[in-house]
Amino acid sequence: MTSILLLGSTGSIGTQTLDLVREGGSGLTVSGLAARASWEDLLDQAREFSVTHLALTDPEAAALARPRLPAGTHL
Repeated sequence: MTSILLLGSTGSIGTQTLDLVREGGSGLTVSGLAARASWEDLLDQAREFSVTHLALTDPEAAALARPRLPAGTHL
C-alpha cells in the first residue's frame, strides 16, 4: 500500500483521486487531506477515509472546522 497526502482534496482532481482510492485495487491509502476553504467537504472526506491529519489554508475556514473535527483529528 502507498500512503498519500492529498492536496486540494475537495477540488475536481482531488475528488477523482479519492474515487480511485474508494474503488480499491489502486494500492493507495490516504494519510492526510488538505483544502483551501471547503471545510465541510474536507471533514466529510476525513470521516469517510479515517484521516486524522488535515489542513486548511483559509484561516476563517479553519476556525469554523476546528470545533467540528472528529475525535483524534489534527488541523
